[in-house]
Amino acid sequence: GAGDDWASLDRVGGLFGANVKGVISLHPFHHCGFGPELESDRLPFVHWGVASSDCLPVIAADDENGFYRLTRRVIEAGHRRIVFLADPDALEREREDCFRGHRRAMREARLDADCAAAEESLALEPEDLAGIQRFLVRHGRATAIVCARYSLSRAIVAAAELMGLRVPEDLSIAVVGHALMRRSDPSRRFCRLDFQRDCM
Repeated sequence: GAGDDWASLDRVGGLFGANVKGVISLHPFHHCGFGPELESDRLPFVHWGVASSDCLPVIAADDENGFYRLTRRVIEAGHRRIVFLADPDALEREREDCFRGHRRAMREARLDADCAAAEESLALEPEDLAGIQRFLVRHGRATAIVCARYSLSRAIVAAAELMGLRVPEDLSIAVVGHALMRRSDPSRRFCRLDFQRDCM
């Protein structure tokens, strides 16, 4: 309930008892203020889903395979000029995993993964539509974007449409998560990255 001490839920010897060594959770659990190493008095919580700064440091997500499969789906839809947008909130190792999967799918299709665009995308902010538009102009040959940053996806659609681009007809967006592409059109949705739970 609201009065419970949620900050101590993962404390060793607390709610789960002294014999519990870790918890597999169906939902992300917020580890407040922790760094990349789990403190010795805390239980590891592992959950399915994308990497999140709210749930460091123990997350079960096959980011490399997920972005490989997502990029394959974009290529199979007929796209050849694809730009990858990285997530600056992810750990560097996680960003590398995501891009490695994207690059592998591109190589298999004999396409070049644009490393410079991925690096450049780290500076994009959802509220900076002008900055996103400049990015889209610089990479104007792209017909699809694979976006590892969910919070940026709606802003990309808005910026593209302000430029007169039709989404998804002129520019397709593939993004982690699940969101309506346009509020006015509930039948059009982002492509979703799904995790292979049986493999994890």
